[in-house]
Amino acid sequence: ERDLEGCTPFMAAVKAKAYSGALTLLEAARRVATSAGGGESVDDKCLMTMVFPDGTAPDDSPLFVLCCNDTCSFTWTGASHVKQAIYECKTCGIIGALCCCTECALVCHKGHECRFKRIAQSAYCDCWEKCHCRSLYFGEQATRLQLLNRLLSDTKLAQYPNGRGQHLLSFLLSTMARQADEQR
Repeated sequence: ERDLEGCTPFMAAVKAKAYSGALTLLEAARRVATSAGGGESVDDKCLMTMVFPDGTAPDDSPLFVLCCNDTCSFTWTGASHVKQAIYECKTCGIIGALCCCTECALVCHKGHECRFKRIAQSAYCDCWEKCHCRSLYFGEQATRLQLLNRLLSDTKLAQYPNGRGQHLLSFLLSTMARQADEQR
């Protein structure tokens, strides 16, 4: 079963940063997939129907979503203006002098009419002022790490590229480089 956004319950839990719930759902999916595999081993195809079904957009991979679930730059800049990449979202009315940070563009405005504006020498994220910003809270980080480890060890998600053709390591390196540059 999928919700209106095409997410399985597991995918929805990851997207909502409900990492404990996602771990519980992953364990339940493993039990179901083990039963489908005759009780001896996990039926990978069965597991993936609950974790990341065929036909799901590459950027909706729970592994990439988990790695994208960083926090809005406003959490560390406050109202101070800093150099950072900024985006506009026509869907939410974040246009003109308003902007959102990269994390919000990837998380809060995913699937919206959102586009890169420029690297601004002086900006802060306005996402939280215009919409329900899902990037203002962290989620439980120890549980997030545990879920990351489980996805890497129990699934083949790391083998799939995102929508830009990047594999996980390449994606993480480019994200870390961008964040390091922005947070100087």
